[in-house]
Amino acid sequence: MAWTVHLSAATIDEQLAAKFPKQKGILVLDHPHTRYSAQTQRVRLCGTWEASVLQRDGQFCLSFKPEWLRDSGQVAVSEVQLDQLTAGKDVLLSPPIEQVLNGNIAKLLVHMPIYKAPDLIGHFLENIVVTNDGLDLVF
Repeated sequence: MAWTVHLSAATIDEQLAAKFPKQKGILVLDHPHTRYSAQTQRVRLCGTWEASVLQRDGQFCLSFKPEWLRDSGQVAVSEVQLDQLTAGKDVLLSPPIEQVLNGNIAKLLVHMPIYKAPDLIGHFLENIVVTNDGLDLVF
């Protein structure tokens, strides 16, 4: 018989915030916040980026599909799609800088755990349902 665990947006955001800032080389991502779409079954993650060497900063938004990591009892980021990358109001990024940021933001976040449920390690998950206020883990 299937059973469901609901993870509220506030619960996920609390665990997610503890993983930031994230850094890779010159790129730092910070101030994450999420929105959930039952219609698209994706989570939207937005935040700020900073590249000190480039003397640039801005905002990013991406969408992803959550995945279950059974061996660690974690929900993680997968199938990342960068939706928005800005460098402030009316500031355009040059194509080479935008390309570097696109690749590095995705690399920093893909497979990143957003929620850990130690009591559920090893459980087979039937489905993750994105609701408008969080995630339902269907076991």
